[in-house]
Amino acid sequence: MKNDIKNLLSSIKTPVSGYIFKTYGGAYWGKDSYDNVVFGIISVEKATTIIESTKNLSLLMNVECEVITGKITRVEKLNILVLKNADQIDLFISLTTVFLMNISTYSFLQFFLNLKELFSIEGKVDLLNLQGLYGELYCMYYFKKYLKTDISKYYQTMSKMKFDFSISEHKKIEVKTTQKCERVHHFRNEQLNVLRYDIKIVSLLMQKDDKGLTLWDLIDECKNLFSNSLTTLLNIEKIIRNYDESELKQIGFNEKYLQDNLDFYDAIEVPRIFEKTNEGIYNIEFDSNLSKSKSLTNSEVITWISTN
Repeated sequence: MKNDIKNLLSSIKTPVSGYIFKTYGGAYWGKDSYDNVVFGIISVEKATTIIESTKNLSLLMNVECEVITGKITRVEKLNILVLKNADQIDLFISLTTVFLMNISTYSFLQFFLNLKELFSIEGKVDLLNLQGLYGELYCMYYFKKYLKTDISKYYQTMSKMKFDFSISEHKKIEVKTTQKCERVHHFRNEQLNVLRYDIKIVSLLMQKDDKGLTLWDLIDECKNLFSNSLTTLLNIEKIIRNYDESELKQIGFNEKYLQDNLDFYDAIEVPRIFEKTNEGIYNIEFDSNLSKSKSLTNSEVITWISTN
């Protein structure tokens, strides 16, 4: 689809003014007078016109446009996104086509705000965050490929939320990774708050391997497996922003070792601080060794996810 849209765009001549569109996949694709790529859909919102511009994007909502189909001219109210950074065209088209699949759950304004945040990221996240991303993605990949369960719809909407996956307000999944030989993980006290939440821990022991499954390849697998999940794709892109392919290919782990050392635990089984803390003390963090904790079976976890 991406190549089809790029071919369509290359067939459009730059207009002297305004926009020129062609339709594809239920949307309008075109160019403006500055040769910027433009995406539009018919507006269904009954609202006033909204116009916002950033360094990389422009948003125009509920703007009246003349639409010419053959010999028929009509006026339509459109929502329009203008991409002003040609370097982002592949990413823009990829995410926009996924947005069209999620249009019943994502508003046009929400989509713009997510792209605005993504394109404004300038620095790189640290390597520890990339290891965390690897663990989260491998968890989704493992559930989908081996347990035939899609948990991508429960994935956090932004990085560094309290839990990696929210099955419901009460049921949560937290993914922990370590390159140590022992199953020792770092927890915030609230991540084990079993009085408020029903929490399951996915514990991954990781072994670096030059010939292992790279983060680049894992991301590619997940983009294919979860191609309909805009939240998942946006979260991935925000974390890997400003990393190039060669850097992501340097981060690899032995997949057989991952599979042999992926275990599930109920948070109740995780060693933690049981003493009551003094009033005003918060942000408690600690390392916990799960080596002697009772693990859960795959079927127990699948039943837990599927049971309301």
